[in-house]
Amino acid sequence: MAKYQELITRKDEEVAAEQVTLNVETAKVTLQQGKLSVQSQMIKAESEVKSKESAIKGAERVLESSKGTIPLNIQGILDARKDVQQAKNDLETAKESYNQLKEAYDYLVALETELF
Repeated sequence: MAKYQELITRKDEEVAAEQVTLNVETAKVTLQQGKLSVQSQMIKAESEVKSKESAIKGAERVLESSKGTIPLNIQGILDARKDVQQAKNDLETAKESYNQLKEAYDYLVALETELF
């Protein structure tokens, strides 16, 4: 009877050890998937930053053009100036979003190093 009890106990321990290994592997894969997801979002956010930088240049060109209209259109100049300011605000928002994603990604990389 002691031998049977030993065999049962050993098998439970082996099964538990295998389950722990599977849980660790699952966690590692989940973390890697999370990193890839954040990395994908970073690429989109970086593209958004570049798009906003381009929008600023376009808005600045419109502002410069509006200064040379005949007759001088003050409202057009003010609207163009407002568009430049909005484009700059949009760029700052896009940069902030990218930086938040970058911080999250860096954290996940550090977490992976810490855990695995």
